[in-house]
Amino acid sequence: AEATIERALKSATSQDYKETEILLVDDCSSDDSLKIINNFKIKNNLDFKLICHKFNKGPAGTRNSIIKNSKGKYIVFFDDDDFSYPNRISEQHKILSQTIKNLKNDKIFCFASGKKIYKKNYSFDFKSIGARKIFPPGDYLLEFLTFNKKYNHIDYGSGTPASSLMALTEILKKIGSFDESLRRVEDADISIRLTQNGGCLIGTPSILFEQYYSFGNDKSPKANYESEIKIINKNAKTLKQKSMYMYSKLWTKLRYNYFQKKYLSLLYIFLILLIIKPIYSLSHLKRTA
Repeated sequence: AEATIERALKSATSQDYKETEILLVDDCSSDDSLKIINNFKIKNNLDFKLICHKFNKGPAGTRNSIIKNSKGKYIVFFDDDDFSYPNRISEQHKILSQTIKNLKNDKIFCFASGKKIYKKNYSFDFKSIGARKIFPPGDYLLEFLTFNKKYNHIDYGSGTPASSLMALTEILKKIGSFDESLRRVEDADISIRLTQNGGCLIGTPSILFEQYYSFGNDKSPKANYESEIKIINKNAKTLKQKSMYMYSKLWTKLRYNYFQKKYLSLLYIFLILLIIKPIYSLSHLKRTA
């Protein structure tokens, strides 16, 4: 993350909420990230904790190292290629603490709304999940993420990116932290577990961070596909009860073939989906095409 880590550190150290500790995890980087971090620390006379992994654990393992080493009541995640505005922590803390008080429920994840920035200066603002209306507990998130089932009364927003997440440290621990077997979509998995155990998802109405598009081996279609299948298998019993287990696996494979440009395989899978769930398959295609 040598090209972006200093920008992320500047956003972390410039927060208007001052009662913070900064924990930085080096997940076996092979570039000049550590050199940039140490220079930034000396230049700005900063005090933050640096955790160095002995082997690469991926994003889930990295986030778990933060959870294990944090002394704070709350945790907010800043990814190494994003930039958070100075009021991000204070705004999320205000909304999260007030919601916990109002609902008398501490099983709450708060996500920040943001701005996605792609190459060639293309960008767009996005509202976080639960920004307009609190996302309720139950199987709603599982259904949405595995087979795109939507209900009119629910605010799905832009999903559940951990890069925009704030939560109570104790709650992250109680629900088992992040699943380190997942190299991708670990944030979707932990959010599903929270909502299945009586938790809610909320979001901020204001834009609080910038999420920059990047690509690497850890973000490949294959890594995404393998982790999504693991989530489906983890929830196999529930999905089978809803008669959507096989459908979810096939649709995930269809998406993988699309990103791999394997269009004949994609067509073959879609024909099977039409046989299994003809009406739902067509409506699903219409929503996502």
